[in-house]
Amino acid sequence: MMAKKDILQNIQADLKVPKGQHNSFGNYNYRNAEDIQEALKPLLAKHGGAVTICDSVIQVGERIYVEATVSLYDNAGELIMATKAYAREPSEKKGMDASQITGAASSYARKYALGGMFLLDDTKDADSHGNGTKPTPPKEPTKTATPPETQAGAKSEEEMSNAQWEFIKKLGAKNDLKEPEVITLVKWVAEQNNIPPKHWKITKLMLPAENFTKRMEEYNQNIFPTEGIPID
Repeated sequence: MMAKKDILQNIQADLKVPKGQHNSFGNYNYRNAEDIQEALKPLLAKHGGAVTICDSVIQVGERIYVEATVSLYDNAGELIMATKAYAREPSEKKGMDASQITGAASSYARKYALGGMFLLDDTKDADSHGNGTKPTPPKEPTKTATPPETQAGAKSEEEMSNAQWEFIKKLGAKNDLKEPEVITLVKWVAEQNNIPPKHWKITKLMLPAENFTKRMEEYNQNIFPTEGIPID
């Protein structure tokens, strides 16, 4: 019988999951939990393992998270390894009912738990940008509530107005995002579109509310969450 550690190592070495999903807005490819599970099944049969995935709903403060636990067993039913990941449920999401919101959070959490166990990276494929470069991670959010002024103290004609920025923050609050999370999201959108984060074009990408929701979903599909907890 194959040693427990060998089962995991062999699966990690053999598992290849193409990023068959495509995001047309950000022009990048990605994989979801279902893609990983389909690629994993034949390798479990080959190396003598079995995987179970279960979800739990937990509350941290006023926020609700879906906790996904992935467990790997050998053919004797003995546990080899278990990993957990979390995804937060927004209080509401336009166009989704309660069951769909929970299902989306579950899918995110399962993807991250599977990726952690089987060492799958979540960077974009080389062909998603055509240049093979790794995307630049979002910078740490600043503590400044309003986008900083220019050195001369006056706003450039290309910068969004304070009123537009305040409206973007209000949309973030409606989606249970704190201000630093909104800033991180805006910076990520700016980087994906090669424009400054204060540029007025950001407002076209983030507004109205439907666009804000789309940008949140794209961020969550692309960014591996810090400590297992994404923005949404």
